[in-house]
Amino acid sequence: MTERNGVEVGQRVHDLDGQYVGRVKRLCDWGFEIVRGFPVLFRRGTVARYDEARDARDGRLVLARSRHDLFDLAAGGVPRSWRIDVPHQAGPPSQSNWFAPDAR
Repeated sequence: MTERNGVEVGQRVHDLDGQYVGRVKRLCDWGFEIVRGFPVLFRRGTVARYDEARDARDGRLVLARSRHDLFDLAAGGVPRSWRIDVPHQAGPPSQSNWFAPDAR
């Protein structure tokens, strides 16, 4: 199988920071393997899930993680790429007049 869930074998992979991670080597049911470097020297491998594939542009795949995520996790924090920004609300609406009888 050479393609699954929009991920193809041989596809270039980058992280959120734009850094080159490697190329897709193998596809599995739950994710895919990414390798970088020469087969004998300096070979590095990474595994990613299909839900971590954020975007595919110009034949390259962008992962929804960065190099700094592991450092944030090791420090006991939540990585920035995992956070979802939501608009700030001042609080629940005032309940003072909800049950008051109409003054007509």
